Amino acid sequence: MLQLRVLEMWAEASATGEEQCALLLERGMLAPLLPLLTEGDDPLARLNVLELLQGVCGTQAGFAWLEAAGVPRLLCAEARTPLEDDALGAMQRPALLRCLGAMVGGGGEAAAATLLHAHRLLELVWAHLACPEAEVLGAALDALRRVGSAPQGLEAIARRAAGGGDGGGGGGGVLAPLQPLPALLGGHVPGATAAAYSTLAQLCATAAPTPAAAAPAPAPAAAAAPTAEAPEALRKKRRESRP
Repeated sequence: MLQLRVLEMWAEASATGEEQCALLLERGMLAPLLPLLTEGDDPLARLNVLELLQGVCGTQAGFAWLEAAGVPRLLCAEARTPLEDDALGAMQRPALLRCLGAMVGGGGEAAAATLLHAHRLLELVWAHLACPEAEVLGAALDALRRVGSAPQGLEAIARRAAGGGDGGGGGGGVLAPLQPLPALLGGHVPGATAAAYSTLAQLCATAAPTPAAAAPAPAPAAAAAPTAEAPEALRKKRRESRP
């Protein structure tokens, strides 16, 4: 328990920025997390580690470290396990999905490419949108929101909407490839509507064009330099001013 509290402190510090995360990894402060995740047999400790890793996952340095240890591959493989086949795994599934979403959202282009193409993460996340467990569904929507925050994630969702991959396609109308997301937006699943709209808002924000930089204000016109009066005119003024 004391070890987890110390690791929680380091994990929170690593989530504050790339430099902080890289420094902590270099010093080995986060190293004890890996054996607890990959080798430990305590499901509660493993759940705590998955929750701690969500901040580490959201940095490029953190993702590179986890990728070198094979963690993204491990988590994606576990996400393919049916929930009914592993009760302990089902307890950890929400934290697992949030970790994977954080990797795409904050891990940079390399993380998005690896997870979306090599591990087909979007398909895994989308499969959990039909889960009857409210906590798992909420985590899946959060993961989808984070996936949609990355340009590559938005492109993958757009391909799905067009029926061009990641499990989309088939009949049933224009919205069929995106089901069950439209049903969640329609309020057909109690408690999921707000999270579904939050996901939709993120997709719209990612798709919105970047505002053009404001044009610099024109420089004020330089004041006209006074013109020198001709000597004859000056002499005339002096004569006129005499009594």
